[in-house]
Amino acid sequence: MRARRVPSCYIQLIDNMLTNRKTRLHFDNYTSEPIPINNGTTQGCPLSMLLYTFYNAPLIESTTSKNQSSIGFVDDSAYLITANSLLEAHEDIKDLMEQPNRGFDWSTAHSSPYELNKLALMNFPHSTQDIPPQTSNSPGRTQMAR
Repeated sequence: MRARRVPSCYIQLIDNMLTNRKTRLHFDNYTSEPIPINNGTTQGCPLSMLLYTFYNAPLIESTTSKNQSSIGFVDDSAYLITANSLLEAHEDIKDLMEQPNRGFDWSTAHSSPYELNKLALMNFPHSTQDIPPQTSNSPGRTQMAR
């Protein structure tokens, strides 16, 4: 929020809301001792969507050229790459994920791991001559799009 120049009074309000929180588990005849909550907002909090927008803004803004676009909503994001060939587009998307301070780094730094089994790569070739590059069947950091 500071990076987005949100006034400090709002930052302090959110900080107060999210600091020193505890919960108890209660089921059957059992009630736990208080358990500290060190991340996230209260379930059902109407601010959670707004706060997540601040949280993942660096990921959405990781595109760096006019042929790259991104969009996100809560924990879903998408990149759109335009290029002269599918191979070039695959290389661009790979760079968006693997270069320092981009996709995979953001994911690790923000405790928000990608579920690569949910990754979808859609190709829209310019012509029937543009053949999709081979992709790995086992997702991984270095095998995302070859």
